[in-house]
Amino acid sequence: MSNILNQINFIDKIRVKVFDKITTIHKNKNTANDIVLIQINHRFLEDRFKSIQFKERVFYASLVRHLLEAQAGVIVLNFRHHWREKPDDDWTEVDTFNTDLRTLINQYPDRLVLVNPTELSLLSSDTELSQINIYHHFLPKNNENQLIIDPSEIQGFFDYNINDKYVNSLFNPARTINLESEFLLKDQITVKKSFHSFGILTVNKYYNYLQKKDKFVTPKLNKQIRIKYLPQSNDFLKLDIQDICPILDIDKLSTIFYQEYLDSIIKCQPNIDLQSYVKNKIVIIGFTEGIDLNTLPSRSPFNEMIPAIEIQANIINNLLTKSYYLVIPDWANLIILVFGSIVFNILIIIPNNNLKKDFNLASFFLNYIELAIIYSILIIIGLNLQIFMPIVIPLLTWLLTGLPSFVCLKYIRSQEEIKNREIEILNLKKAEKEAILINTRKILKRTARDIHDGALQQLKLVMDELELSENPQLILSQLQELGIDIRNHLTEINSIASKLEINPFLEQNLSLGLKNHLEQLIKSGKLTLKVIDKIDIIKEPIANSIWFDIREDIYDFFKECINNLIDHAQLPNGNATQVEIILKQEDEKCKLVIINDGNCDEENNHKKGGFGTKIMATIANDLPEGKFQVTNDENSFTVELTWELKL
Repeated sequence: MSNILNQINFIDKIRVKVFDKITTIHKNKNTANDIVLIQINHRFLEDRFKSIQFKERVFYASLVRHLLEAQAGVIVLNFRHHWREKPDDDWTEVDTFNTDLRTLINQYPDRLVLVNPTELSLLSSDTELSQINIYHHFLPKNNENQLIIDPSEIQGFFDYNINDKYVNSLFNPARTINLESEFLLKDQITVKKSFHSFGILTVNKYYNYLQKKDKFVTPKLNKQIRIKYLPQSNDFLKLDIQDICPILDIDKLSTIFYQEYLDSIIKCQPNIDLQSYVKNKIVIIGFTEGIDLNTLPSRSPFNEMIPAIEIQANIINNLLTKSYYLVIPDWANLIILVFGSIVFNILIIIPNNNLKKDFNLASFFLNYIELAIIYSILIIIGLNLQIFMPIVIPLLTWLLTGLPSFVCLKYIRSQEEIKNREIEILNLKKAEKEAILINTRKILKRTARDIHDGALQQLKLVMDELELSENPQLILSQLQELGIDIRNHLTEINSIASKLEINPFLEQNLSLGLKNHLEQLIKSGKLTLKVIDKIDIIKEPIANSIWFDIREDIYDFFKECINNLIDHAQLPNGNATQVEIILKQEDEKCKLVIINDGNCDEENNHKKGGFGTKIMATIANDLPEGKFQVTNDENSFTVELTWELKL
């Protein structure tokens, strides 16, 4: 996953912007005052090229000699692009121009560093080694034409890349540098040789010049570092070549001084106190004008296009002040990616494995933000320890590896929810059947009790009277009434038996069942009173057959109460104008209250013990801790039912 992301140019640009932003915020505040830049530009060549005696390499060597004589500590030499190659034509003549430089290198190998630009391929898939050019034409040789100095002790590589595709890469040499590398020798393509970065050579030679025991050692963690740039390039002292080595004004010289004029063209003739600028310092000589292979410019994190010598100055400054960022190796990157992915998937799966907990994209991104915050803290700690941890790739990798887990978890949860819903429906149907059976037994017992306590007792009395009575006609009349009473009870049983099912109004909960019944009565025009709805939704047991039975009883109680209200309190039989219905739950205590503002004969109906009132009283007695009471005052009539609901 990370390898794929590394190949996406857009992602690479984001990585660079993040790094540049961090660099500008966490900028390098440690400035080494031991670095001086000498800038060679086009202006110093304009008049000198008019003279056929001017040879730039000879002039360059004279500048270096003056700097050495002015006690410069270490001099870093950047050559023109065409100087780096050994000439094919007129080799003998051109080689004479290199003699002065070769002599200086032979005399001062411990104080000179030759920068060897090496083009770097930034493709992570590239395993082919880069090639390096040995400066045979600048390095001293013995009589047997063998090099006196090991090239790796005087030449230090400086990676560059001119491919536009990699200008915005995090591994562009302007941001990330190699401290050590293995190269193929350009003139011996099969030979491999290790070289140090010009920066390490410079710093170690500088420590040696100052007779310090310090020595820069390549970090064991990785052979790469990331540069922390100074906020402004002006922090380094810069000297222009024409200010150090001006051409004498021929108009102000007499004829006898003409040779001095020529000397000022051919060689550097300083007119300033060089020692006051360069004594015991690192001097970097290089080309600063134009965008070509002589200047090798690149864009800094501060969005400034700067030449190679300023990049080199920042690198040396980083090494001297030890203010660079360490780059963690590939194996550590892999650990971060794998460990972070595991942690993120754990954050997704374990806390959200509970079906009762809501899990959606918001929860997913909340977990992602939590991981990002934890990792941000580690990044900040790393920056303070000068370790630059990867940011963009891990965060994107974790996100992309977490999404499949999220999708799979959502699918698994949806399947489990469907399965649980099916089980819940089965349990609900089972509970409904049990509730119907319970309700049936209860109704049959109630009816049997009513027949036994009422009609059968009355029949017994009639039979006793029949034996003693002298008027059989009266007894027959009473028997007829008893038959009607028994028939009514049986009709009631038949009516109830035809309705032995869970009321569809109550499928969701009791509160909605009461509201639906009221709405039905209002729509049908049976209930014309103003309804004040204070029906709260109460917590109910799930798939509990006992509760289903209780709920049906409460619903029947409510219907009987509303029927009595319509028959006795509502116009034309009563004078009520509104009814207030209250359903409340406080812990296990539940209360259903029906209040109307009328003063009518409904109270007499309740006192007379009508059939509806008997049902209401019977229901109340069958409820857990059930109580039923009727109260009447001057302006209202109240029916109240209370019971306990244990969840």
